[in-house]
Amino acid sequence: MVDPNQYGTVPKSSTTHALISIVHNLAKATDGNGAFVRLVLLDFRKAFDLIAHQILMEKLHSLALPFSINWVRDFLTTKGEAS
Repeated sequence: MVDPNQYGTVPKSSTTHALISIVHNLAKATDGNGAFVRLVLLDFRKAFDLIAHQILMEKLHSLALPFSINWVRDFLTTKGEAS
């Protein structure tokens, strides 16, 4: 299942949709409340073509990260489906 906030591999979606969503969420999160937002944008389209996916997942799992790495596994297994 593709995350609803992912735009890169979703049919009839584009970077324009992603930017509109980002601007909307930034404006909503900082609307007059003095808050700030940190934003990280990543494009992994070609980043994983040169490594063995199973080895990557084993190494990530061994790190005992404080967050889920399921999104990496999902990305690696659905990478070519929407193309």
